[in-house]
Amino acid sequence: MKAALIILVHDPIICRVKTGSIDMITNQENSLIRRQLLQHTRRITSELNADKFLFLKANADNDDVWLKGNYIKRLQRGRGRGEIITNAFETVFSMGYTRVVMIGSDSIESETIHIIQAFNNLNTYDVVVSPVEDKAYYLLGLKKFQPQLFKNKMWNTSLLLQQTLHTIDELKLTYHLQQVINDVEEEKEQYLLQHRQ
Repeated sequence: MKAALIILVHDPIICRVKTGSIDMITNQENSLIRRQLLQHTRRITSELNADKFLFLKANADNDDVWLKGNYIKRLQRGRGRGEIITNAFETVFSMGYTRVVMIGSDSIESETIHIIQAFNNLNTYDVVVSPVEDKAYYLLGLKKFQPQLFKNKMWNTSLLLQQTLHTIDELKLTYHLQQVINDVEEEKEQYLLQHRQ
């Protein structure tokens, strides 16, 4: 069964780290955090036994982080998060893949094993979802293109996971929930600034 990984490269995050009452917001730190997240994403995906599709913004830098690992680069298409994800899945499924897993580029707690488990679980389930605490999900795997999963959703809110599972039930699809990870923005930013590479 042909397997593919979609990596959606997000815009640089805005750093909001606070120490006491002082905001530590600098472009240099913001760039550092972004680069560390990209390096982490490359590290956990470069050796995967799947074709890897990197969906970049049209104005994204041609970052040398992705020079190694046989990544296939594509441009993101769509006005909002739902359209971008829909178009990415449609593009990859149209190439004949039968198991497709999507992740973002901004989850420091995601690991290779989570992606491998998702591909394995797609042998049994129609959909695989890996939730994050207090938000949505950091990974979604599909056996078939299901555009309804991305319509009329409240992205970047605590309602997204609930809405997605409701749509899965409406479509009468089987699904598996994987391990929950913590992906709180401020904690992630603090961790990355304290563990500079």
